[in-house]
Amino acid sequence: MALLAWYAISSVSMLPRSYAYFTEAIGGPSQGWRYLGDSNLDWGQDLLTAKQWIDANPEKRPVYLVYSIPEVDFRKVGIDADDGRPLVPPHGPTHPGWWIVFARPMLAPENRWFREHPPTKRLSVTTSVFQITNADLQVPQKSSAVEVAP
Repeated sequence: MALLAWYAISSVSMLPRSYAYFTEAIGGPSQGWRYLGDSNLDWGQDLLTAKQWIDANPEKRPVYLVYSIPEVDFRKVGIDADDGRPLVPPHGPTHPGWWIVFARPMLAPENRWFREHPPTKRLSVTTSVFQITNADLQVPQKSSAVEVAP
């Protein structure tokens, strides 16, 4: 009976995002994107959640979006952010600022940096905010060593 109550409370706690419920056995809703990253979990449902956060935090700029549906121009719904996708090479983000990353692109190889670092804030189970500082930037360094021929 206790397990049934636990399941019921756990499920209800996800409302209104019941589509994002995942059992605690896999890490709960915060880890569900790892299992169903390219599913109905992230089809842009939280785009307005990101807009609300951006509008409520005007001092947090610049904002970059790594958005899950590239065919949708998020600027047309009034989101004051830049497209972060071209600014994330394999070694991680190249610009400091506030990065809003959606679950579906989190699985892409070029977004490994975001998977390996905890978010600054979670807006929902599919949307995370990362504050990237200059110290966080991992720009590849060119070797200054000079090779000497034998």
